[in-house]
Amino acid sequence: MHPTADLFADTLPAVHAARPAADATAFELGWDYAHYRLTPPPEALTAGHALQQGWQAGAATFGTRTLNPTPPVRKWLQLRWGAWRRGKPFEGTQVTPNFLAQIDVALCPITRVALTHASGAGSDASVDRVCNQAGYAAGNLAVMSHRANQAKADLSCRNALTIVKQLEASGLDTLDGLNPLQWSRLAVLMSLVTPMKHDEAACLPLLVLPPNR
Repeated sequence: MHPTADLFADTLPAVHAARPAADATAFELGWDYAHYRLTPPPEALTAGHALQQGWQAGAATFGTRTLNPTPPVRKWLQLRWGAWRRGKPFEGTQVTPNFLAQIDVALCPITRVALTHASGAGSDASVDRVCNQAGYAAGNLAVMSHRANQAKADLSCRNALTIVKQLEASGLDTLDGLNPLQWSRLAVLMSLVTPMKHDEAACLPLLVLPPNR
């Protein structure tokens, strides 16, 4: 937690001393929303919510002396909120706004279309976990289109490779909006965070570059 947050414990002793770990994480997230003078998601702004308490504590501490909420900062806060809401671990040492700026790309690595932003289209960019069973950590995060992420869902690398074989055998052009080559790229991307034997991994062409870290 931000060291200054501990100073605020004098005015909220019961809240700060008795919070379990999940509430401490939410409090810190609310504190950071206030540090950038941003409003947390509406569902967090309920009486007694630890995130709301952190936001109020931060707002009282920072006032107007806040930081610039750049797009990577907004995405960083959004990812942390999503991780907390899903009960997933978030590795905060390496996954920073600077890291998110480093992994940003102009083209979807799966579909190779130009990424859009907040248009409501399948080409909108999203930062996603490559392996949905793992947490939010450097090396398991990549920027891809919403369409590619929707197709990936919670599938594994081997699921994606099976889909490629099924498409090639059936003669179908696409499945869930992706063609065989795009499914192959998705499978290779997921293989980079999947434990594999050497001979199995060596058979996969490097159709996409590995995520940063």
